[in-house]
Amino acid sequence: MLFNVCYALAVHKVAAENNLPLPSFLIVDGPTKNISSDVNPALVANYFRLIYSLAAGSLRETQFILIDSDLVEPEDRSIGFASLLLTSDDPQHPPLISYYSGP
Repeated sequence: MLFNVCYALAVHKVAAENNLPLPSFLIVDGPTKNISSDVNPALVANYFRLIYSLAAGSLRETQFILIDSDLVEPEDRSIGFASLLLTSDDPQHPPLISYYSGP
């Protein structure tokens, strides 16, 4: 999964640097599914750092929507970071689709 994410990041970076048409957002769903922070915390942290450095640099005009069970918050808050916790058993953090109960 991380290979696919890196490929998408590279495509967006090349497009931004060459003023090529591409959507101004990138949705990444579950990239750390197979490498949770319990298994390889350094890899997960470096993955998020890479995204945050691109968001502060050549992809600063791109909105990143990261959907994952792991979260490493950026050190630099100037990139406009926000997070939302969604759970099925906590009314303070309701799920995005209230009636869905799937895998």
